[in-house]
Amino acid sequence: MLGWLGDKKGIQPHVPVWDKAQRQDGSFSRTDFVWNEQRNEYCFPTGKVLRGDWRPFKNPRAHITKADTVIYRASVHDCASCPLKARCCRDTPTRKIARSVHESA
Repeated sequence: MLGWLGDKKGIQPHVPVWDKAQRQDGSFSRTDFVWNEQRNEYCFPTGKVLRGDWRPFKNPRAHITKADTVIYRASVHDCASCPLKARCCRDTPTRKIARSVHESA
């Protein structure tokens, strides 16, 4: 809705948005990762990246879920050798971050 107001209608929205990016369990939050818009990836504090498309497909894909998000994932190799894995993704093999396609709003 905010993207539609700003991008499509040219209206500057003044609506409070709940930020649910902070985690309560002591693990790294989404805000600990740096978003690089030009490269379309998140960068972890150790320098490793999370990407939405790790390999090319014969039939190009949009990588957009039904919830209008793109899932950015780290590589299994990067997560397995990371000294900060216990604070990042202790219960899963890799870290992933969902980013809304309307995030710029």
